[in-house]
Amino acid sequence: DPSIAPSPISYNTLVNAWCKSPDPDSTAKAEAVLEEMVTKWMEGKEDLKPDAVTFSTLMDSYARSSDPSTTSRAQELFDMMEELGVHRNVYAYSAIQNVYARSNMADAPERTVDILQTMIKLDKEGDFLAKPNVINYNAVLNALSRTNREDCCEKAEQLLFKMELPVEEGGYDVEPDRLSYSLATLAAARSPSISKAADRSEAILKRMEARAEQEHKRREAISSA
Repeated sequence: DPSIAPSPISYNTLVNAWCKSPDPDSTAKAEAVLEEMVTKWMEGKEDLKPDAVTFSTLMDSYARSSDPSTTSRAQELFDMMEELGVHRNVYAYSAIQNVYARSNMADAPERTVDILQTMIKLDKEGDFLAKPNVINYNAVLNALSRTNREDCCEKAEQLLFKMELPVEEGGYDVEPDRLSYSLATLAAARSPSISKAADRSEAILKRMEARAEQEHKRREAISSA
């Protein structure tokens, strides 16, 4: 009966369940569900083609894994989306960014930045599904905060500044949230230059306080208008 036949939502629910399972083979079992979807789709069941949710769920699972080999597997899944013609959306990009941000790879910050730049480029070209949001910028800040390099501290400050800056002044089309400031502060605190770490962290906290006060006044003005 077609009315009760499994749909991609049914399979995605199962993938999600396996990804959250404590079973030591949970990820392999989630991948088996993906493989089944791909097989059935290639056999002609067009309505069972895996979607961005399928891949994003699996990549999110790999982002939480402590196994270093999962990083390359997550990238393979990300590449597979293009091979199968699955349109990547903001969640897929966020998932692969988080994989790299948590990988502890030496070039993790650069990889997350490359992904963000790709999203910005695609958005400008008209792919609104790739438009980055604060989560994508925070993924870069997260990667920078996990790397105790002096340049990462500086890059985190620069990124936060461009998030604060209005678009018409050359800033990014996104506003920083509490996590943005927390991650930038953490990046500053982990600076190898101990003499500068505290001053930089405090400066970011003061920017956060000023931003909060500015937003409070803006809301008061709107409510009293």
